[in-house]
Amino acid sequence: MWLLFILCSLLLFHGECHSADLEAINEIKSTESNFLGLSLYVDNENAYLCGSVTVDHEYFLKGMIAKIDQKTGEIKWEKKIDDNDKTIRPQIIRVFDNLEIELISELSLVRTNFTYANQIVNVRKYTKDGELISNYSDSSKYEKAVKAKFPIGYNNDYNGISVYYTPQSQRTQAFSYAVHLDKKGNYTSSCLIDSSALVNQDTVDRYLIKGFENYDSGVYAYGVKHIIRGNDEVRSSYIMKLDSNDNILWKIPIGPENKYYTISNICVTADNDVIVVGFKGDLSGMAYKISEDGQIEWSKNLGDSNCLEIIENIIQNVSGDLIIVGRATDKGTETKENLYLAKLDVNGNLIWQIKEPRQSVEYFTDIVEYSADKYYISSIRGTSAVLYKFEDPDVSVEEQNTAPEVNVLEYADYYDIENNRLYDKAELVSIRGTVLKSMDISDKFNFQLQKDNYFRGVFFLRLSGKKGTLVKKLIY
Repeated sequence: MWLLFILCSLLLFHGECHSADLEAINEIKSTESNFLGLSLYVDNENAYLCGSVTVDHEYFLKGMIAKIDQKTGEIKWEKKIDDNDKTIRPQIIRVFDNLEIELISELSLVRTNFTYANQIVNVRKYTKDGELISNYSDSSKYEKAVKAKFPIGYNNDYNGISVYYTPQSQRTQAFSYAVHLDKKGNYTSSCLIDSSALVNQDTVDRYLIKGFENYDSGVYAYGVKHIIRGNDEVRSSYIMKLDSNDNILWKIPIGPENKYYTISNICVTADNDVIVVGFKGDLSGMAYKISEDGQIEWSKNLGDSNCLEIIENIIQNVSGDLIIVGRATDKGTETKENLYLAKLDVNGNLIWQIKEPRQSVEYFTDIVEYSADKYYISSIRGTSAVLYKFEDPDVSVEEQNTAPEVNVLEYADYYDIENNRLYDKAELVSIRGTVLKSMDISDKFNFQLQKDNYFRGVFFLRLSGKKGTLVKKLIY
């Protein structure tokens, strides 16, 4: 009896979803070439896709942004982002209540084969009708980024922009820098944050920053570790945590030394743990959980033995589970491609996975939770950018109705929540699973949640207590 129970549990735990759960909303065709780096944002009515399009055999990039109506799936408008002979990698950041869309981009002033030089930060604003309002760039204070590809993003409080990068060079020590700008893109400060360990003239370990996430608990930067031993070079990965002054609190390798491990993305959970996802040298998927103080709590292989998984992105949903997206290729074939989507619990155990067959190469790039257990997903299919809608198939009626309801009243500047002392904790959670605000409400009959000018779009109010957890969708 116990053996039968265990076998049934395993079959349910590792079950796969059917393709009918994935609904294509619309497809945007490029008139230039292939898409790269597609990002996704949603508000209450629209979805926004933003990315780069390759030109000149991938050495020169132009930008694209499109607005898609959530109800009809109609493309309301599509705009090219072109900057003469410069290459540009735009990403959408936020949509303001005053009907403005703001983008920041990595902008290269010089383009040559294989290298981009003199990268700068470019800030643009558009109306929600797609008209350009402003376009600002400044390279005067951080030209030491020559030949470096650097990640950029807004500070966690949205009061400015951060850049973390490592100028690339061959077989030399590598130094990493932090550059901070105001919200218009003007330079404010910079500092050296890291240097490699030079053991001897034949041994160099170089740490190149490729991405970062900025949270209240700290900045988590991750990238590639180049290990050079004589004429041999191995690229593995690392992640480090910085304090508010860009001092390193800890830095740890991901995967065994001398093995190829690539970090695709990270997320920080509601408990301030870091989840790292990516793929190994054999193209099998991997995930790590790291505590706030830099201890590896677990590592997992993703997917199954019959597929090669390349993981592109991860979020924590409002229920606390992890959703990962990417692509999978069946072993032994060169043409059978699959869109890949999986759900893990916070301990890294697989709950379900989808492998959606495709005739050509297509992969998921980004995912957001626009309503509890409902998602929009972006994908790249060569010269097409595709928007999908997906509903979690593993949400039971019991999970949806475990906690007592509360009364939420909306006003111009705040929400008033009549709690009746039903819950102990209230959290404002973003569509990517980031906890933006947390409050102790254990002794409150009701409480107010102020509307912040920098928080716009779809958010979740997560109330938790002894009687369960309740999630309410909020529109800021």
